Amino acid sequence: QIETYLQLQQINIKFGESFENLERDNTKFIIKTGSSVYIARNVILSFGSNIPNDLGVYGEARTVARNLENTQDYIGVTTLVIGGGNAAADIVAALSKVKREASDPKPVYWGHTKKKFKINKDTARELGEEILLGGQIKILQGAIPKIGEVDSEGIDRLYIHQTPSPNAKDDVYMYQGMSFPMKNVIACVGTHGPSAIFNKLNLQQITCTGEICKIAREGEQVLLLTQNLQTSIKGVYAIGGSISPSYMEIHPDGTIKEKKHPNLIYTAIKDAVIAIDEILQD
Repeated sequence: QIETYLQLQQINIKFGESFENLERDNTKFIIKTGSSVYIARNVILSFGSNIPNDLGVYGEARTVARNLENTQDYIGVTTLVIGGGNAAADIVAALSKVKREASDPKPVYWGHTKKKFKINKDTARELGEEILLGGQIKILQGAIPKIGEVDSEGIDRLYIHQTPSPNAKDDVYMYQGMSFPMKNVIACVGTHGPSAIFNKLNLQQITCTGEICKIAREGEQVLLLTQNLQTSIKGVYAIGGSISPSYMEIHPDGTIKEKKHPNLIYTAIKDAVIAIDEILQD
């Protein structure tokens, strides 16, 4: 039913495009993604409350959730899992198990920028059992993602290096590096809220201090919106999880109050109706 409605309304959905930037050009907006550029009169931001952290390098490895459902895709390939917590450990154990059961000799590398991995006892026990059963798990301590590169065959690769040797001559350090195909890298490096993106887009936010906020925590930045969910930039709206659990609502008389906003699909759909109605009336 949803696909039929989208076709009927001629709504063109683009999958697999990462948002990069939003710029204003007189009365229009230029939206840049990882692969395209779009021009629009209005923009609705609806990217949720938990945004995956990137690796801080050119190119992106995939960030996955705690549970990995496509383990079969990694049989027969050397895989790198980045992250020092429970999510990364669970994925390492799951990949190692499926490889071991398939008699796949290709290892699973587990890399973390620090020397110590922080995982709970149950996860550590499961990981230890997998290693004792013959799992091909190789630990990379102090493994820092550095650059994304394209090799001679056109394959995107992630280059990581480990801590330099302690002896440097003339300020020249020797690093041990490894390069993995991006498609074989899984990044479990956590998530962040939308505040940093709002700041990048120059959208006005209010910092919670004292008695200003009852829902958001002290020191958090909360987005300022009109009653129609328009941001401080005319033509840019924010809806859904990106404004949960609360936002600052500015009223026609100029007063500003914190408003609770549940992170629910129903609420997000209701937000979209409010924003679109406002756009159609403009």
